[in-house]
Amino acid sequence: MTLPNFFIVGAAKSGTTSLYHYLDQHPDIFMSRVKEPHYFVDWDKYVKNLEGYEALFAAWNGERAVGEASTGYLYDSSSPARIKELVPHAKIIILLRNPAEMAFTLWRHMRRLGKRGEHKTFRAALKAENARLGDHEFKAKNQDSWHGNFYYYSRALYYSQVKRYYDAFGRNNVHVIIFEEFVGNPLEKCREVFRYLGVDESFMPSIDRFNVGREVRHRGLHKIIHNPTPFQAKIAAALPKKMVEGARKLMVKLNSKPAPLIDKDLERELIGKYQPDIKKLSALIGRDLSHWLAG
Repeated sequence: MTLPNFFIVGAAKSGTTSLYHYLDQHPDIFMSRVKEPHYFVDWDKYVKNLEGYEALFAAWNGERAVGEASTGYLYDSSSPARIKELVPHAKIIILLRNPAEMAFTLWRHMRRLGKRGEHKTFRAALKAENARLGDHEFKAKNQDSWHGNFYYYSRALYYSQVKRYYDAFGRNNVHVIIFEEFVGNPLEKCREVFRYLGVDESFMPSIDRFNVGREVRHRGLHKIIHNPTPFQAKIAAALPKKMVEGARKLMVKLNSKPAPLIDKDLERELIGKYQPDIKKLSALIGRDLSHWLAG
């Protein structure tokens, strides 16, 4: 039985997809073929049981580090304990982005999903969030998309989310990366992760940007790219990995257009609301996050 020994747990829209692909290039790291299986949250759309989860790592070939990247694990309060129970000595990687930006880009991502995504404006969705959180039917009727992806403001209240992982795994087993630093020097941040995972840090992955925030031109093509059917996934698995990735990048580029930007007044309003949580998080992780407060 092969299971992951490290997890990229979030935050959403904070570079997790890029890091997943960078790590996947390393010869001594094996990443699950499904980037976000979400096995340790209360959603079983893709993986319904432990047997199905183990199958994601069936192609493991002796790589030292084995991982997956599900951004729901940071927000879901039960995920740390569930991961701990199955993989007691797991290493955790957390990427954190300016909370106002993260909330907005998550909304933007959900808006691209069509019928299974967001239909409200960002401001209206924020106003609806408390009602959504208290509505058991909202969770039940959003099975095609994990309900936690609709709680934009709450997803960016990082302090308690990070603290849960510190408490469960200890600080030495939780590696925090600030998104802005990751974007500014992705190769150096990759090397930090390689050291943290105990693999050759001299390896140089190809540094491309993945999952860049863009608007979708054709939702049908977007669905094929990001949520292939089992048959489509089977065909892709039989083809050379570089060919599949090259085709995916081309389709994403052709199917994209520039995305809208956050309203600056609303951004300032959000930063003001996030300020107490940002200050507590800064003290918790021992990092200066004053640039977030500046917006």
